[in-house]
Amino acid sequence: MPDTRVLTATFAIVTSLFLSGARQDKAEIRATSLRGALRFWWRALAWAEVDGTAPVNDGARLARLGRVRRLETLLFGHAGSRRDSRQAALSIVVDPRKTELKGVRGGEVLLAGHKGKTTVGPSARYLGYGLIGAFGATEGKLSRPCIAAGQGFQARFRLTVPGDLEKKRLYPGGL
Repeated sequence: MPDTRVLTATFAIVTSLFLSGARQDKAEIRATSLRGALRFWWRALAWAEVDGTAPVNDGARLARLGRVRRLETLLFGHAGSRRDSRQAALSIVVDPRKTELKGVRGGEVLLAGHKGKTTVGPSARYLGYGLIGAFGATEGKLSRPCIAAGQGFQARFRLTVPGDLEKKRLYPGGL
């Protein structure tokens, strides 16, 4: 019998989010973006399971690496051949909002500072190179939309672990 765990998390947006789907002209928070970030950090934590100091041809190290790969496939799914493809044990839903998240449209100036009254500084324009104009007439103007900082959203994470894996350590770091 599968074991299902549900976690609802509230996220605070502390910097502008440049997230979108296929339509780059519309900023939105998508479950696939959260899944990608979670998968990245899961891999970073799971790598501790593989002894990085052992020689590459070490059989025990290769076995641990194979185990990490199988666990990642169980958690996040795998789009392979019919024989080895698998649905993810982890599903993510970004909760619908009663009010839309406030965005900043492409071509508008991204503001910061006290009460959002000043154009973002040169450091932000440097880090946002390609997203925010840096000089002259385009200084501080966005090349694509973003979700403004100072807001929040909720997401639900549902992990359904097959019964035969309940007792195995699936999630390093306490996913």
